[in-house]
Amino acid sequence: MNKSIYRQDERFEFLSFIKQNKYKKYVILVDSKSNGFCVPVLKSIMPFFKTANTVIFPDSEENKSIPIASFIWSEFEKLNVNKETLIINLGGGIVCDMGAFCAVTFKRGIDFINIPTTLLAMVDAACGGKNGVNFDGIKNLIGTYKNPLAIYIDKIFLKSLPNRTLKSGIVEMLKYSLLKSQNEFENFIKHDETDFYDFDLIYSSILYKESIALKDPFDKGVRQSLNLGHTIGHAIESYSHSTTSPLLHGEAIMLGLIYESALSQQILNLNQNITKQLIHFKNQFFPELELNYHFEDLKKYLIQDKKNNQEIKMSLLEEVGKCRVQVSVTETQIVEAISSLN
Repeated sequence: MNKSIYRQDERFEFLSFIKQNKYKKYVILVDSKSNGFCVPVLKSIMPFFKTANTVIFPDSEENKSIPIASFIWSEFEKLNVNKETLIINLGGGIVCDMGAFCAVTFKRGIDFINIPTTLLAMVDAACGGKNGVNFDGIKNLIGTYKNPLAIYIDKIFLKSLPNRTLKSGIVEMLKYSLLKSQNEFENFIKHDETDFYDFDLIYSSILYKESIALKDPFDKGVRQSLNLGHTIGHAIESYSHSTTSPLLHGEAIMLGLIYESALSQQILNLNQNITKQLIHFKNQFFPELELNYHFEDLKKYLIQDKKNNQEIKMSLLEEVGKCRVQVSVTETQIVEAISSLN
């Protein structure tokens, strides 16, 4: 298997890999938020990309959409993007998702790489091959599966992030610890905030996500364990974007993990201490988040996650390190779990 993830101390190897493909054109896709800092940094640490064209689209979750994808395709057309072009997705999760989706669908597939610039994108969106856009207010309703040609991870890009955005990525790492083992979880929640930004901890999270994705590239089995916290979390995130206080992805998933832990407790007899530990973690690192949601607010978005036989299905924990996928959950059970924490 070819190497696909390159660390910040493997910059030379990464560039050698890119050069061997002999592309005639390079196009950097970036959002308006990342453009000012990340493009100059990339061209500084990798002068090879100094002559690359840049396509900039508006940042924010609302712009992860078909109209913005259409704008990107139009820009690709103006630049004569073709099979001898490499798309460089430089940014957070939205850029990685949008860039991959637009590259895969333009002219039936253009090569692309991901250079994630947020912690969340590094440990989640940049790897695994899922991509897509939101549609009709529902997250990631339209999308495909396609792995980037390569991923380059460098902490230098994290320097520009506001603390709120940086912290958002911690939650996916927390989720991985829940999926790994009790020991991993216990060790993870003991960390101070600065510990989460250690490169080795970040890199181990990336390798864990990649290992699950390689076992189940099309999300038919074990990869669904990565949905832990995401059924309710995505509903909260989508609902919050209809209010005046939209949440970041990681913030919504923090709440989703707690609510789904309560459901796991109710349905699979998960130890109640796990929910208590997650609430303590939230209070320590995300004290502004409140467990004050109601089923009726989330119902529209939860329905969109229905799989088979008109049932809502989730990935829930039997115990830390043991996740059961495709668990059928009733509306009554969700109401009880949410109410127990409000």
